[in-house]
Amino acid sequence: MDKADQDTMNESLAEAFIKAIPAACAAVLTLLLGWIAGNRISARWDIRKMQRELDLDAVHRFYSLYGEFFTIWKIWAAMKFQI
Repeated sequence: MDKADQDTMNESLAEAFIKAIPAACAAVLTLLLGWIAGNRISARWDIRKMQRELDLDAVHRFYSLYGEFFTIWKIWAAMKFQI
């Protein structure tokens, strides 16, 4: 390979790299935006899931206490009539 062919090859290689830079930047930007959006969606989903778990726990405790109250109320009413 002579010097002229090697210079031409280096120039075409440099041009190819220059032409590839916008495509590479677009790919990196797309990946970055996808990662950010995915993390935001995942974080919001985790917050909703935690709120739902807390709501279900509160409902469970409420019905448990209400059942205990109802039982004591009925026992109280039965004892009131026996006296």
